[in-house]
Amino acid sequence: MEPRFPACFVSCSFDPQDASVVSWFEKVLINLDFDTRKADTPQPRPPPEKIAEMIQNADCFVAIVTKRLKVEQADQWVGPDWVQNEIGMAYHAGKPMAIFVEKGVEFQGVGKWVGDYVWFERTDLGACAPNVVKYLLNLSRTVTRSQVGRAEDIPTARAVLNELANLATLVDQANKPTSFPWHLAFLTGRLTGRFYMLPISIQNSVMAAYSALEEFEELAKPPFALRKPESFPPNQTETIAGSKTKVGSAVGTAIVELMQFAYPEEWLALVLAVQKGALPPKRSD
Repeated sequence: MEPRFPACFVSCSFDPQDASVVSWFEKVLINLDFDTRKADTPQPRPPPEKIAEMIQNADCFVAIVTKRLKVEQADQWVGPDWVQNEIGMAYHAGKPMAIFVEKGVEFQGVGKWVGDYVWFERTDLGACAPNVVKYLLNLSRTVTRSQVGRAEDIPTARAVLNELANLATLVDQANKPTSFPWHLAFLTGRLTGRFYMLPISIQNSVMAAYSALEEFEELAKPPFALRKPESFPPNQTETIAGSKTKVGSAVGTAIVELMQFAYPEEWLALVLAVQKGALPPKRSD
């Protein structure tokens, strides 16, 4: 496989009980185009020498500080000693770094002085994903000296825009209890971390749109799997109409922000056309 950029040395636990946590961080790094490198391959030389060379040859450094030993008579843990040591080695090598610390760990050593760190909880890694991705994007941009969005941001925004537009159309046309399988694509985008590359204002608008869609989905679910009513019950009509209005408003707000971000030239041309009255009037039928 062709090496990616930037190359990142990952300092972490190799304990099997931490494997799922480390794997999650590695997947996020890979999806953000980091070339991940770990010191898990034995070499015929002292480990400190091998690690020092790997850190020196890397473009940046990421530490994942997990629970290692319980502190006696305290509800705290300490992380692996070698991770603390490797943080110090990366600091002395002048490497840009990102440090992630598991909640409950008493973060010691030079690590807490060399830079900011982000807490995570292994039982809810999804909750910390936005902060993890933002931190790693900043790390990547520091290495690449880029202050603009990554090339993947635009396709992600366009994909979400198209998905929201299609779902809003389905909701608008729904006139009877229906099941809507709309979660898959969005959740896949979130789990890969791509969604969290987008500006926070767009994330918030898109999340609000999906929240409105999920509320409508709950209302629109058929009451029984084998029963397919031809229309919504009369006592539900007003609630359904209100939910449709909420979906339209939330999705519309998200689409405007996504359009401005994903199609800036087209959006500017549209705004200018509106200002000049160049667009045809909306048809009433």
